[in-house]
Amino acid sequence: VRTNESEGAKAYQQVETHPLWQQAKLREFCASKGIHITAWSPRGAHGNNLWGTNAVLENPVLKETAQATEKTVAK
Repeated sequence: VRTNESEGAKAYQQVETHPLWQQAKLREFCASKGIHITAWSPRGAHGNNLWGTNAVLENPVLKETAQATEKTVAK
């Protein structure tokens, strides 16, 4: 957790979150404590199970959104 003194000591937490791993309980907890979430997500990699796969890049909703906005899924 980091604080930014210039903004009145708000707390920030950087966590992995994406459509396939939404971290609902952690986001609820942080919201209840006034902690702001900064989300990041790996773009996908080869591996086992859901983590470390290309599943995020192959997500149909993300593909549709990317096409509609003329962007790549990674963007």
